[in-house]
Amino acid sequence: MLLKAPRFWTDDVRVSRDTWDTNQNLPPRPDETPSSGAQQPVLPPPAGRSQPSRLMKVGGAIMMVLGVLLTLGGAASLAEKDASAPRGAVYVMLVLTLATFAGGRHFYRNGWQHGRDVLNVMAVLPIAVLTVLIAVGVIARATQPRPPTDAHGYTAAERQWLISGCGGGARCTCLVDAVERNIPHDQFVAENQKYLETGNFSPEVTNKLAQLYQASGC
Repeated sequence: MLLKAPRFWTDDVRVSRDTWDTNQNLPPRPDETPSSGAQQPVLPPPAGRSQPSRLMKVGGAIMMVLGVLLTLGGAASLAEKDASAPRGAVYVMLVLTLATFAGGRHFYRNGWQHGRDVLNVMAVLPIAVLTVLIAVGVIARATQPRPPTDAHGYTAAERQWLISGCGGGARCTCLVDAVERNIPHDQFVAENQKYLETGNFSPEVTNKLAQLYQASGC
């Protein structure tokens, strides 16, 4: 006795394997290699360390040199007993100069690292702040009003200091007039600084003062 095939095995609903494989968008098997004409996706370069450019290496070297020089200058200023700059300001400058050296070393070795904006900004921030502070100091010094001077460049305070140091009176005023005529103001400032540090003038100025005293007729 012959049995009839079930309904789902009839020709009306049966689909061949070839038809199934043709009509489906299936991914390739692992053992299949893509054709040579297929385009591979281009991945972006990974974020992180990159080789520094020549410009970044030069900039980093300049930052390191400036950091070393300014650090030495700040240390020398701290070593002076009669330093005019406040010690707190010098300490702040030392911190900025050391940070500038560290930032320059970072740029010299690593360059500008893509994807690490915070690190890049922290490396360049100290030199930016230091540049602004130096510019402000230079502008303030350049725009500071200077006291009036006489025809020889001496201020009234300097002239009075010389007269008081001589002992005062008409004779000392006459001697100071002779000093102003024969000793340039720049040389006087240098000698004054030397006198404050050592308590003596240079031998050259000492001899010149003796000659002026004898030739002035005061």
